[in-house]
Amino acid sequence: MQRKPYELIKQLAIYSSKSLYGLATKPLPGSRPSCNQNWVEFIFNGLELSQNENMYSFSLQPIQTFLTLVVDTADPSSESTLIVNKDVINMNNNNRSSVTQNELQQDNNRSYDIRLNEGLNFIEFKCKDSSKTKDESMKFWVNVLP
Repeated sequence: MQRKPYELIKQLAIYSSKSLYGLATKPLPGSRPSCNQNWVEFIFNGLELSQNENMYSFSLQPIQTFLTLVVDTADPSSESTLIVNKDVINMNNNNRSSVTQNELQQDNNRSYDIRLNEGLNFIEFKCKDSSKTKDESMKFWVNVLP
């Protein structure tokens, strides 16, 4: 089978939620920071991976139920969909009122905040180019330990 690198999905990163990190590094007044500070980061580079083998798996500690998924795509006008356990997740709506249209077109990053259930979770990211001739997907099985 010939290796077929990703063309639309440049990079997909899964890491601990920024709010979890912020709460641990700057705890609420009167509370102590967590002694168990385990943050995760998984980076999947599209050019180094093959579309023929597009399913990945990893396990997380119980505290890691909130994750942020950031995808860098090659085409800013491409359609993307994130599905977590059969639920479609909406992209984060960043406050970009002061950003010009040119700057918006150069930013190909799509960010999603997700919450996983304890146990086995299925995450799928799909991307189609604007002409709908190419489509790519990355699939993840994530086991959140009890």
